[in-house]
Amino acid sequence: MLFKAHDKDMSDEQIDNIFAAIDYDQSGDIHYKEFVAAFSESQGLITHDRLRDTFDRIDSSGKGYIVHDDLKNILGAFH
Repeated sequence: MLFKAHDKDMSDEQIDNIFAAIDYDQSGDIHYKEFVAAFSESQGLITHDRLRDTFDRIDSSGKGYIVHDDLKNILGAFH
Protein backbone atom coordinates (compact mmCIF):
# COMPACT_ATOMS: atom_id res chain seq x y z
CA MET A 1 0.00 0.00 0.00
CA LEU A 2 1.32 3.43 -0.86
CA PHE A 3 0.18 5.16 2.32
CA LYS A 4 -1.85 4.39 5.42
CA ALA A 5 -4.76 6.30 6.90
CA HIS A 6 -2.66 7.38 9.90
CA ASP A 7 0.03 9.00 7.72
CA LYS A 8 -1.64 12.41 8.16
CA ASP A 9 1.44 14.65 8.22
CA MET A 10 3.75 13.61 5.43
CA SER A 11 6.64 15.65 4.07
CA ASP A 12 6.37 17.30 0.67
CA GLU A 13 8.98 14.86 -0.60
CA GLN A 14 6.92 11.87 0.54
CA ILE A 15 3.80 13.29 -1.14
CA ASP A 16 5.81 13.99 -4.31
CA ASN A 17 7.02 10.38 -4.34
CA ILE A 18 3.50 9.01 -3.90
CA PHE A 19 2.14 11.27 -6.63
CA ALA A 20 4.94 10.31 -9.04
CA ALA A 21 4.38 6.61 -8.36
CA ILE A 22 0.65 6.85 -9.12
CA ASP A 23 0.99 9.26 -12.10
CA TYR A 24 2.04 6.50 -14.50
CA ASP A 25 1.82 8.59 -17.67
CA GLN A 26 3.62 11.51 -15.98
CA SER A 27 0.89 13.94 -17.08
CA GLY A 28 0.96 15.81 -13.78
CA ASP A 29 -2.55 14.54 -12.95
CA ILE A 30 -3.74 11.26 -11.51
CA HIS A 31 -6.61 9.93 -13.58
CA TYR A 32 -9.05 7.35 -12.29
CA LYS A 33 -7.45 4.45 -14.21
CA GLU A 34 -4.06 5.25 -12.66
CA PHE A 35 -5.69 5.52 -9.24
CA VAL A 36 -7.39 2.12 -9.63
CA ALA A 37 -4.16 0.52 -10.85
CA ALA A 38 -2.18 1.92 -7.93
CA PHE A 39 -4.60 0.64 -5.33
CA SER A 40 -5.50 -2.67 -6.95
CA GLU A 41 -2.52 -4.20 -5.19
CA SER A 42 -3.66 -2.96 -1.77
CA GLN A 43 -4.46 -5.40 0.98
CA GLY A 44 -8.03 -6.12 1.97
CA LEU A 45 -11.26 -6.04 0.06
CA ILE A 46 -11.46 -3.09 -2.26
CA THR A 47 -14.50 -2.76 -4.46
CA HIS A 48 -14.91 -0.47 -7.43
CA ASP A 49 -17.49 1.47 -5.41
CA ARG A 50 -14.98 2.04 -2.60
CA LEU A 51 -12.30 3.08 -5.06
CA ARG A 52 -14.68 5.50 -6.79
CA ASP A 53 -15.76 6.95 -3.44
CA THR A 54 -12.15 7.38 -2.34
CA PHE A 55 -11.17 8.96 -5.66
CA ASP A 56 -14.11 11.35 -5.44
CA ARG A 57 -13.18 12.35 -1.89
CA ILE A 58 -9.64 13.18 -2.95
CA ASP A 59 -10.94 14.96 -6.08
CA SER A 60 -13.23 17.10 -3.95
CA SER A 61 -13.77 19.70 -6.68
CA GLY A 62 -15.09 17.04 -9.10
CA LYS A 63 -12.69 17.81 -11.95
CA GLY A 64 -12.24 14.11 -12.82
CA TYR A 65 -8.56 13.82 -11.89
CA ILE A 66 -6.33 14.32 -8.87
CA VAL A 67 -3.65 16.99 -8.77
CA HIS A 68 -0.71 17.30 -6.39
CA ASP A 69 -2.52 19.79 -4.13
CA ASP A 70 -5.44 17.35 -3.71
CA LEU A 71 -3.04 14.85 -2.13
CA LYS A 72 -1.57 17.54 0.10
CA ASN A 73 -5.06 18.47 1.30
CA ILE A 74 -5.80 14.85 2.19
CA LEU A 75 -2.42 13.95 3.68
CA GLY A 76 -1.85 17.20 5.54
CA ALA A 77 1.05 19.59 5.67
CA PHE A 78 4.41 18.68 7.10
CA HIS A 79 5.35 21.03 9.94
